Amino acid sequence: MRTLALALDLGAIIAAGGLAFVVRFGLEVPGANYLVLLALGAGLSWLFFNLFHLYDRAIFSGPIARLFRLWAAWGGVIVVLIFLGFLTKTSEDFSRIWGVTWFALGFGGLVVSSAFIRVAHARLKRAGYLARLIAVVGISDFTPRLIAHVFVRGSGAEQFVGVYDDQPKSQKPKSMKIIDGGLKKLEQDIRAHRVNEVILAIPWDQPARIQKIVARLSHTPVAIHLCPGRVAFDYLFRAPVEFHGLGLLNLAERPLSHLDWLVKGLEDRLLGALLLLAAAPVMALIALIIRLDSPGPVVFKQTRQGFNNQEFEVFKFRSMYDSGKEAKGVPQAKKHDPRVTRVGGFLRSTSLDELPQLINVVVGQMSLVGPRPHALAHNDAFSKKVDDYYTRNNLKPGITGWAQVHGFRGEIKSDQDIKMRVQYDLYYLENWSLWLDMKILALTAAIVLFQKEAY
Repeated sequence: MRTLALALDLGAIIAAGGLAFVVRFGLEVPGANYLVLLALGAGLSWLFFNLFHLYDRAIFSGPIARLFRLWAAWGGVIVVLIFLGFLTKTSEDFSRIWGVTWFALGFGGLVVSSAFIRVAHARLKRAGYLARLIAVVGISDFTPRLIAHVFVRGSGAEQFVGVYDDQPKSQKPKSMKIIDGGLKKLEQDIRAHRVNEVILAIPWDQPARIQKIVARLSHTPVAIHLCPGRVAFDYLFRAPVEFHGLGLLNLAERPLSHLDWLVKGLEDRLLGALLLLAAAPVMALIALIIRLDSPGPVVFKQTRQGFNNQEFEVFKFRSMYDSGKEAKGVPQAKKHDPRVTRVGGFLRSTSLDELPQLINVVVGQMSLVGPRPHALAHNDAFSKKVDDYYTRNNLKPGITGWAQVHGFRGEIKSDQDIKMRVQYDLYYLENWSLWLDMKILALTAAIVLFQKEAY
């Protein structure tokens, strides 16, 4: 279904481009430049649609979320094409009417494609073609957890058949759905198309038992999976990997793939440079007001830890009378803090004091979105309260972040406060996407305007 959805979406993009050409020029043969642009648009669409996770299983059941992602992804493709046209000085070679029509028809085609896929998915699911009929083999101490995880927290496409006991003499808990007949009954149910996947809930230190079951079921058309045991539930959402033919369980991973690093880096450098250029007049005005308001430097530096715990100097507009270098154990700013200048209070409440950090973004020390960097002295204190605190530094720190748009901004008032911030930061590390970054940037302006937690 995901492959079909991608094919239909790309077909809609190309068809919309051709139809837009007919609308603009009539039944003429498109020039090579238009054909190249259509091919480039299709290629970028493939990249953006995957980056925006348009083909995840959950998206099929969320039409509104999918439409928003389609709009953002397709808009991103058009923006990149316009930018490339500007860089190569070829934008004048194309009709603007054709471009606007292509964008409108393209989005309309994507909506139609999504509706078709949604209807087809629903009908196939009702007909039972997409159902995963899963049976569990083996009764162990982690079998209940396996059943609960797969069939309670699953996507809804999984259908639990029952537990088949390969050891008939073992004690059978009444709380589980046990299918009488053991492996013989399982074979019969597989042949009758009542089971198409099997999960073995058997400890790994019993290889002979596992091999016996696999050998017996291998001549039936069924997929067989082996649950890693209790360790699987200690490292949820860790995907297995193949290493020269050896299957390994990924216990930890770099937060972003190589392609994701490239995309996020381009996002930071390009969008950061545009934002810095747009903010330059405002920054110049703020610098002048700070200079007139109180003595001291306009911009000052603070040492922070960035990616891989590497220290760097972060830039900020001065907002306090005492603007010297950070002292060890410097207290956080509080409401009505006497150190804050008249202008500084406004700058801090609106986060305008953070604008110089766009320079840190452009030079590659920070990201637009990521875990907020804390003072070095605060890092030491927080790491003693939260075990995974320094995991935040597996990504570049950001000007704004997932925690900030959920209200965790400004003064850290309690241990629970920092624990929740770290929890949101770790969620961001595990779930990064270009779509998530755009969502956080869009929410940040509203947070700054309506939430007054920074002093």
